Amino acid sequence: MNKWIEGSIGGEYPPQISENEFNQIYLTGLGETMIKKGHYSTMKVINACENESDELCEVFMKLHRLMGYNYQIEKCRFQERILIDELLSIELEITNIGVAPMYYDWDIEFGILSNEKKLLKVFETDYKTSSILPGDNIIFKVKKSLAKLLKGKYNIGVRIVQPNSQNEKSDVWKLDSRNTYILFSNEVEVISGYWDSQNALKGGWSILGEFDIE
Repeated sequence: MNKWIEGSIGGEYPPQISENEFNQIYLTGLGETMIKKGHYSTMKVINACENESDELCEVFMKLHRLMGYNYQIEKCRFQERILIDELLSIELEITNIGVAPMYYDWDIEFGILSNEKKLLKVFETDYKTSSILPGDNIIFKVKKSLAKLLKGKYNIGVRIVQPNSQNEKSDVWKLDSRNTYILFSNEVEVISGYWDSQNALKGGWSILGEFDIE
């Protein structure tokens, strides 16, 4: 907990502030200092970017990118060739390069996709995203059977998704599907997410690489 010694844990600065305070936060270096020491997840401003050429919008977007969690893939290890009766072992090392942890635990899943990027298998995990503090480095590990898959080329994907978003449900979430899965800071191929007819999230996979079953 020493990481939090210089500020509170998380929080949100409300929009109901005086004009002087507003200008201090967004038009001086105070906003950046608050985010880094207070570990803010968000700092609301009403209509901050109505005019994208305004100085306020430019500063707001800069501060917005500093806030919250931000996961960066450091390393990924798996067998590039595997026999049909072997277990597939995946190790994914990530770092939270943001200023805050996630506000609650989202689901971390690994997926096996076909060469055409069709989802074939999902491997769930029990890792806790809320415990990954800024600067923390963690390795996610899975070791699973590829039973029932034929010989050929496949892709490995990973996604961090809002709990229950991936399950079928009777109610419609009034939420853009892009807000239910996390993008890594790295430039990796992403299978875009969408809601299917049963209100379950499909896609949202970040592709980690290819392997062959022999």
